[in-house]
Amino acid sequence: MQNTSATNIGATIARARHAEGLTQEQLADLLGVTKAAVSKWELGLSLPDVALLPSIAAQFGMSLDELFDWDSQLDEGQVRETAARIALRANDDPEGAYAEIRSVTAEHPFCLPWLLQAAMFYLGRSAADPTRADELRDSAFDCLDRVEARSEDARQLALARFIRAGFLRRQDDRLGEAIALLEGIVGATPIGTSSVLASLYEQCGRAEDAASLRERELFSSLGGVMGGICAQLLAHPSKAQADALLKAGNALVSGFELEEHLPETALTFWAGAAAASAQLEEATEAASYLARFAGLAEKVICAAEQGERFPAGPLFEHVFAPGNAADMVRPPASMVRKGLLSMVEGRGEWSLVAQDSKVARALARIRQL
Repeated sequence: MQNTSATNIGATIARARHAEGLTQEQLADLLGVTKAAVSKWELGLSLPDVALLPSIAAQFGMSLDELFDWDSQLDEGQVRETAARIALRANDDPEGAYAEIRSVTAEHPFCLPWLLQAAMFYLGRSAADPTRADELRDSAFDCLDRVEARSEDARQLALARFIRAGFLRRQDDRLGEAIALLEGIVGATPIGTSSVLASLYEQCGRAEDAASLRERELFSSLGGVMGGICAQLLAHPSKAQADALLKAGNALVSGFELEEHLPETALTFWAGAAAASAQLEEATEAASYLARFAGLAEKVICAAEQGERFPAGPLFEHVFAPGNAADMVRPPASMVRKGLLSMVEGRGEWSLVAQDSKVARALARIRQL
């Protein structure tokens, strides 16, 4: 059975060794022990000799408490409750709130979720209490330094950098640092990074970069929403659910002029809408969606044969600007035709409305693409 203390110190040594870029053999040489000994420590099978502990801690620039990872962790509920209580207290008793958050942090110096909450608290208070902005920033950075040194969770690291950028953006001479941090985590976390980064671009006079980023975010969001609608349509929704999904999808196709500017997205929706209608045995609606699919598919294939693409339209002109990756994706017509047919072929729903002549004609038209 593994010893808890051995497991803790072993995990700490392994993390620190990886962070330093050392192999087990290299660390063993530095400490004057065998590679097997280091391996056993990291596996939690044994503890280092007491006489070695100061040398190990010094090697990684940490205290003995850090080395042993002596830290009682707060669970998720405790983190939320403690943060909420301190935030409320700060409204009437800011000094008491500061003392309490320092006390909790001292008691749980390596509880990463708590450290992130504490840093967020300091960020909020730095705006409400500008006379202590520097002190609050330093306290937050101390928390964030610990998170970035110890965490292997991409979302935690992204949030830490987002919070750090929140402080840096308030200093005109450090806007570049804030931008660099946010550029490195765009898309890694759903915490509004793109919106903040676009605002910083504008603050620095980079209006074109701000417009381009917002366009790409809108494009990505639109794709996600339409993808979700289509997935739901193909999951055999109820009549009420299907009607709501079709209403939403049709509004997006019309509002964003997807047939004219992003036909592949419109085609995916028409195919899903037709399948959902067929599954509900609504032949007229299924035939209508299939006919729209066929007509637009013919235009897309014709454009592919001529090496052309549909105009991006005013909303996504940056996304599809000449030379951008999206503009350069132009598959051959044969691949386009095969992809379009795959959206419709092999679906069992068609058998439910196969007797309808309009459905039959639309399917035949699609198969002749």
